[in-house]
Amino acid sequence: MAIVITGPVAKDIATRFRITAKRAASLLDLFASSFQGVIPYGAQVLAAVSFAEVSPLVVAPYNFYGFLTFLCGLAAISFRFPR
Repeated sequence: MAIVITGPVAKDIATRFRITAKRAASLLDLFASSFQGVIPYGAQVLAAVSFAEVSPLVVAPYNFYGFLTFLCGLAAISFRFPR
């Protein structure tokens, strides 16, 4: 959903930094989902804690997926993998 809404932003980023629009959209999606997964009251965390019936702060220390996707996004930018 974020890509549909931010399509013009992705295109602007792609032209500004001379990368493909597909790569810019992919990076935007990756960072949007990683931040959404890290915040304690994001949709993914609230869905998980509703099944477990615990506080979102209880599961926060075990939420490594959001942090790993963020680090992978930084690696993708830093190493400039082939386009």
